[in-house]
Amino acid sequence: MNDTALWVAIALAASGTYLLRLAGMLAGARQGDGERRFGRLFEPVGPALIAAFLWVEIVPAHSLPNWPHLALQLLAYGVALWVKRRTRNLGVALLSGLLAYAALLTVFAA
Repeated sequence: MNDTALWVAIALAASGTYLLRLAGMLAGARQGDGERRFGRLFEPVGPALIAAFLWVEIVPAHSLPNWPHLALQLLAYGVALWVKRRTRNLGVALLSGLLAYAALLTVFAA
């Protein structure tokens, strides 16, 4: 990919992000009581973005994932989901999932 194509891709991604945010704000404002509705509308976006970024990092782009490694990751995700449901704190859940993953890697890598 040359420099021009890269900058075009970045500009398109930025424009798409802006338009999606603008559409959500306009939709929330039109419905009245926009502050509460706007908050509820975008509540699942944060965890979805985190999951998307994690998936991109975990699964290789052009090959199948390493299944034993993926099983350890899914166990760590389970820990994170359990902690999220117990504490209702996304930060604590992410930290616990990362620590569980590190512990599982340490135990099963040897």
